[in-house]
Amino acid sequence: VSTQSTGTKQLFRVMASKTPPPPTEKCLACSKTVYAMEKVSVEGKVFHEGCFKCAQCKKKLSPGTYTAVEDTYYCKPHYTQLFTAKGNYSDGFGKERPTAGWAPITTTFGDPDITSPKGAPPPKTPTTGSKPPPSPKVPAPPGPPPPAPPPVDLSANTGGSDDSAGAHAAALAAIASGGHKLKHVSKEERKRKPESSVVPGDAKPKEKTAASTQADVKSAPKQGTPTLQLEPSSKWTVRFFTDRQEDPITIATTDFKQSVAISDCSKCVVVIQGKVTNISVMNSTSIGIVFDDVIAAVETVRCQKIQLQVNGNLAQICIDKTNGCDIFIQSDAGKQVEIVTSLSDGINVNYPPPNPDDDPIEYPIPSQFESVIKDGKMITTPVSHV
Repeated sequence: VSTQSTGTKQLFRVMASKTPPPPTEKCLACSKTVYAMEKVSVEGKVFHEGCFKCAQCKKKLSPGTYTAVEDTYYCKPHYTQLFTAKGNYSDGFGKERPTAGWAPITTTFGDPDITSPKGAPPPKTPTTGSKPPPSPKVPAPPGPPPPAPPPVDLSANTGGSDDSAGAHAAALAAIASGGHKLKHVSKEERKRKPESSVVPGDAKPKEKTAASTQADVKSAPKQGTPTLQLEPSSKWTVRFFTDRQEDPITIATTDFKQSVAISDCSKCVVVIQGKVTNISVMNSTSIGIVFDDVIAAVETVRCQKIQLQVNGNLAQICIDKTNGCDIFIQSDAGKQVEIVTSLSDGINVNYPPPNPDDDPIEYPIPSQFESVIKDGKMITTPVSHV
């Protein structure tokens, strides 16, 4: 029995020596070995738990709080901020635009402004026997400037009596010798006004006429012209609208890649139909926004008394420097929204209750916080008013 057990142990040792060790995984960020207890797997890539950070703010990320752009990972707030700053995925994230690699085409006139992608066929050259294109006309160089007039001899007699000519020559001689002195002007004489500037006592100031009033109005700074248009960059622009509460401004989107930018509007209601990428509202007062689905986020910057009605799905709402904002969530999908506030107050959120028969739930987002040091740690809590 002891012989069999010894042989079995030797067999197990030989099999264990021939078994290859398990493969080691390397962190994509630091290229070091990743062990199971500190492993984070994202889209087939492996990271250390401490190496999986936002490329902008270096904040630690988790598999549920990141957004990837070509193997670069961001937190959701900075992803929205970088995309909104430039409006595309190239400039916002430091990537090269596809059009940057286009090579210039030299036409028959040598114009390098026309560009085409690399690899495009060269432009066709004229065949033998065809007339060459006319060469552009070059303007002739300007001629020499005309000669200067001869100097005028002030001492010469230009006409008139001999006495005036002699007085003129004597004055020039006095100035040249330094004997001529300037007249001293007293303080009383300085205060006197010339007779041409004195207004007679019976004269009255001229009143403004209708024509002069219209000229003053035209010289005042002009207000912006109301604008509602779809730009080539797939962005709807809404600007300078006022008093459109009874007649809402309606935008019917046709592509989810389109975005909406609202600015400098007051006392208006904007209805956005369909799915869009992003909605931004800036420098607006007493405005209501009604929208369905938004892929990225809704941003409000420097606004007052704004209302947002969410009818569909939304990932994030960013409120910055806004005084008074009411958010109305109409669907259960909208409850998953993330609300980020900065330098704002008077923000209320209304969302559906668990029981459909109950009234909507209203929750005010705190704008005041209290920080205390407890056991060597700083603890911050919102201030609740009774």
